[in-house]
Amino acid sequence: MHTRVFIVFVFACALLVGCNKDEEKPISQEPVFTIPFFADYDIATLEMSSSFASKGVSRGVQSQLTEVSGLANSYTNSNYLWTHEDSGSDIVIHLLNKANAQIVATYKLKDSQHIDWEDMCIGPGPERGKNYLYIGDIGDNNALRTDAAIYRVEEPLYHTLDSGKVIELNNLVKIEIAYPNGPRDAEALMIDPITKDLLIVSKREDRVELFQLKYPQSETTVDTLKAVGSFPFTGIVAADVSADGTQVLMKSYGGIFHWKKTDEQSIIQLLAGIPQRAYYNPVEPQGEAICWEGNSFYTLSEKAFGIVPKLYFYQGL
Repeated sequence: MHTRVFIVFVFACALLVGCNKDEEKPISQEPVFTIPFFADYDIATLEMSSSFASKGVSRGVQSQLTEVSGLANSYTNSNYLWTHEDSGSDIVIHLLNKANAQIVATYKLKDSQHIDWEDMCIGPGPERGKNYLYIGDIGDNNALRTDAAIYRVEEPLYHTLDSGKVIELNNLVKIEIAYPNGPRDAEALMIDPITKDLLIVSKREDRVELFQLKYPQSETTVDTLKAVGSFPFTGIVAADVSADGTQVLMKSYGGIFHWKKTDEQSIIQLLAGIPQRAYYNPVEPQGEAICWEGNSFYTLSEKAFGIVPKLYFYQGL
């Protein structure tokens, strides 16, 4: 009798200890970040960002170009921006004066092709201490291209003696790219200034996709992008990462999305989060270009609907 009671007592104690151990386990754990991420939010309810002025200030009319598609802040030449046009244009990029939006010089990318240049960005590259321009020949309205590419060239130094000239750039590198799940139409190209990875956002899907091309990019073989996430919106035509790698702007024809780091995150982790809306006032006729300047940004449109575009500046606050 005593033996049976003792066995029951031991069993009860073991059960109690087991329960206590279960109670000591964490109730919840940090969510595991997975790639590709699937961002899910209602863009109609996004908060407005307080990081910028609520209205863009015109820096001047740009009447010399008809189909502006890319924009990048110049790091080597203060007070200037880089821009280019899309399909059907010459294999050139233009240097714009930030004060009046006028072209000061034009640079020809020797040994390149211009099928459909859609965006450009600026950042680090293979040689430390140098700035590089990246031009995305990534437009593909019918999603059929097998020859999409990104051109990398060291940012040239502008001299006033070059004013009005066409200067040839010879040190061009072609980075041939392919998508992991078939061709995509894309108009947004970014570089992560911390990792030197290139990022492309597709345009036409109901949920546009984010693709990554890790550094170092191949210069000799076709480099396959990695699908790393998707967003609950469509129609992205431009994007840019800030020079310090802490903020991202992404633009559609009708609005601008803004992400800002609050802790130690990668760019991909940042973009998996919920953005805010940046003011886009006035809305441009066909705005396909955006770029950072410090904590402020510029936008520029194509000529459309008989409207000659202006270069707009949004002051960071």
